[in-house]
Amino acid sequence: MATIPWVPLVTAHLRPTEPTMHPAKLPLVPDYALMLTGISCIASIFGCVVIFSTFFRFPEYRSNSRKLLLYLTIADIFTAAGNLVGIVRYYIVFTVHGSVVSDCNNQSILCRAQSYVTTVSNLSSFFWMCVISFYFIVAVVKTTETAERIMVASHVICWGLPVIIVSVALGFNILGEDLSYTSGGWCWISECQQLSRGTKLAWMLVTGKFWEFATYIILIINYALLKFVVWRRRFQGNWPQGANYLSHNDKMFVFVPIILIVLRIWGTVKFILSSIYLEENVVGNDIYTGQQVLTVLQGIGDSGQGFWNFILFCVLTEDIRKKVFSRHRLSDNYVSVDNNSIGSVSSSGSDTDGPMLQPGPSPQLSSLASNVRGYNSMNSNHVT
Repeated sequence: MATIPWVPLVTAHLRPTEPTMHPAKLPLVPDYALMLTGISCIASIFGCVVIFSTFFRFPEYRSNSRKLLLYLTIADIFTAAGNLVGIVRYYIVFTVHGSVVSDCNNQSILCRAQSYVTTVSNLSSFFWMCVISFYFIVAVVKTTETAERIMVASHVICWGLPVIIVSVALGFNILGEDLSYTSGGWCWISECQQLSRGTKLAWMLVTGKFWEFATYIILIINYALLKFVVWRRRFQGNWPQGANYLSHNDKMFVFVPIILIVLRIWGTVKFILSSIYLEENVVGNDIYTGQQVLTVLQGIGDSGQGFWNFILFCVLTEDIRKKVFSRHRLSDNYVSVDNNSIGSVSSSGSDTDGPMLQPGPSPQLSSLASNVRGYNSMNSNHVT
């Protein structure tokens, strides 16, 4: 297998006056990858906003499961917005100014702030995913009232624990310029601190990857357990064969773990490869190319959960889709009625400024006139 020395590759991207970077600090994010990541971030932000609007516009769908989706969406929109800020900063620092080392020397406050926000939101998203899976198991095995008790403790865990973990990392000056070592261009664990391999790996696990691995395992186990409980109850005759253990709107939650794993697995694989290979003095062409491919997929996947949740819970959920479309049709009807009424009034006037509207009576006035004529006709017959 052909090998590529790290140092010549890295120094080719640096200014002659700048020091040689550590081998693991090779920038791996091409411009097209940043563009695709940006599109994924914007689509995810849009999807999160739509999920918010449907939750607040339709009170009849504010179930406990939808509240959990709302909390997950809050975490997802911060992740998408933070990643968008991160790749824009990366593009300006690396592409415009031609160097990432300068950002290491300056320790950008924006980079550290973005790392803090996205690390907290990622951890929170993992925790809320686990809470959702536990919620449905408890709701099926026990009662909905018991499941509601999970909600209170969940806020403490899903918001408080990530803030504590990431605040400790920030206090140790661990957050900062990642140099796309294990990210898609945004900031995470600083590569500028020259941490030892073991220390760096430990912080990556504590601030993200360990919880990501744990989330995969918990979701798979809980999904299998839920299926097993339903099968056993039906086998024992406690449930009719055609009975549904989830409501029609909640069935989409079954696909959320699948989407999470499909979107996040690329960053997980890249992390494993980075931990194994990118600390060596040389690396093969195939590994280098694979890292770039994984960087593109990670940038799209890590930023896209909000958009795919929008597809599941707004586009593919029939009740929500019909509700949104019916609102639009109702609004169009009101606009049509108002235009007809305005046209009737305008046509009766003598002089107008601007273009004349199409003359003619409105449907409401015509109907009222017909009723009045019918009523007068009945009265005249009665008198006769």
